[in-house]
Amino acid sequence: MASRELVSRDARRLALGAGDVEYLLVRRRGRRGVGLKVDETGLTVSAPATMAVSRIEALVRESERWILRKIAEWSTRQVPPVEWRDGAPLYFLGEVLTLRLAQGARPGAQLVAGELRVASRDASAEEIRRVVVRWYRRAAREWLAERTRLLALRANIEPPAFRVSSAMAPMRPFEEPP
Repeated sequence: MASRELVSRDARRLALGAGDVEYLLVRRRGRRGVGLKVDETGLTVSAPATMAVSRIEALVRESERWILRKIAEWSTRQVPPVEWRDGAPLYFLGEVLTLRLAQGARPGAQLVAGELRVASRDASAEEIRRVVVRWYRRAAREWLAERTRLLALRANIEPPAFRVSSAMAPMRPFEEPP
């Protein structure tokens, strides 16, 4: 099997539709064809190391309608930045929760009737963020454990072990830091 060693990752721009679309061109040795992916970071084009950029871009243009449609879909999925204040909306499993803040000797969070009630010592945005993220991780573990158990039961296998991590997607080279 041929090695798929990374050769380059370049930010590029291509005229599609009524404007320019920025994309990340990822070139690898051993890759045979061109792959397109649109997600929250934008368009990524994976291509063989030896293919000419003009050929790659011609193939991208052939998928112009699909790319523009997917970019538009992802732009509506963008979640606005969270404001760590009382009454702020939080998104959880397709629902909107209301953040409710209270002073407390022991930081913690509890979901009650569509509200995430957060107790904190000093009500700083950083402490509230830490408490909410800890709650999201615990809720994710519980939800995933149950979902994994049900799917394993259907497949007649033992539920696999899993872990919830804090992995974050790397920034694209042409993005400005927040």
